[in-house]
Amino acid sequence: MNIKLIFLSIFSFLILTSCSDDDFGIPVELEGDFANGIFILNEGNSSGGSLSFMTSDFSETTQNAYKSVNPDDDLGLFVQSIFFDDQYAYIISNGSNMITIVNRYTLEFVDRIDSGLNVPMYGLILNGKAYVTNQADFSTTADDYVAVIDLASRTVENTIVLGSYAEKIYEFENKIYVQNASYGFGDKVSKLNIADQTVEQTLSFSSAISDTYLSNGKLYVLAQDEISQVNLTNFQTSSTWSLAETHVGASRIAVEGNAIYFTSSNSVYNFTTSDDTISETALFNYETTSAFGTFYGFDVHNGFIYLSDGTDFASNGFIQIRNSQGDLIKEQEVGIGPNSFYFN
Repeated sequence: MNIKLIFLSIFSFLILTSCSDDDFGIPVELEGDFANGIFILNEGNSSGGSLSFMTSDFSETTQNAYKSVNPDDDLGLFVQSIFFDDQYAYIISNGSNMITIVNRYTLEFVDRIDSGLNVPMYGLILNGKAYVTNQADFSTTADDYVAVIDLASRTVENTIVLGSYAEKIYEFENKIYVQNASYGFGDKVSKLNIADQTVEQTLSFSSAISDTYLSNGKLYVLAQDEISQVNLTNFQTSSTWSLAETHVGASRIAVEGNAIYFTSSNSVYNFTTSDDTISETALFNYETTSAFGTFYGFDVHNGFIYLSDGTDFASNGFIQIRNSQGDLIKEQEVGIGPNSFYFN
């Protein structure tokens, strides 16, 4: 018998059994009941918010997913948004001034940040710190700020006062950008300097900003009269598209590749970055009786359009998933006031 062949066979067996699939670049299935799907954040009302989870093939939905794992805890009042790192999900509840930290794949409770926050809204993580926008006193914008949170101690170590509205927050190439507009007021986006933790520059737009969206290093700004594309490399507007009277009241925007989608009333419109004008013909509309919950959440991901409706904010809302042509794929009841989607 060939001794060399026997030795090589044993050696190969030992190597293969001591290595994981990940060592060979083979995709590894992440462990956890919530490792592959979509979180739907339900803002809730005075009785509290919740978290729903849908599998990536849209076949199964878990309501009250957080509560199912943590039956003795809740997410607090007015659950606003989620941000992530590799291991954890950080769930912001602005009515309770707290951030609940969970394992993003199992939803098991890890910790809670509940000091140094005042109506927290949106957050992100950069270089071991979390940056969270806070609206503070609603009667003034003078006290709106970004809380800088040390993630090692999970405490607020500094605040960056914006002097303007504090809403959505984005990171690109170690710079942070904040939407200085909320509820139809405010017409600016600010760039923060992380080194000295100050507002470095602001960019103004022609009218009040309704929404913003970051995609491929470009920030898309939906204002009342136009949509702008901002090149974040030089923080300058690179393209603009005028909105027609048909688009009055445009409220949400989402971008994937070169396709731009936005909402107006109960309709979705779309165009591409190479278009000179925006079509006045809607891609689709959907039936709703909601006075304030129409397109309460809106996003585009992997060729699917996601929308949510808050209905009356006293009973459960619903979501719809449509393909890029606007055809309905799935409609699903979720919790009260569904406001956003997160793809885990």
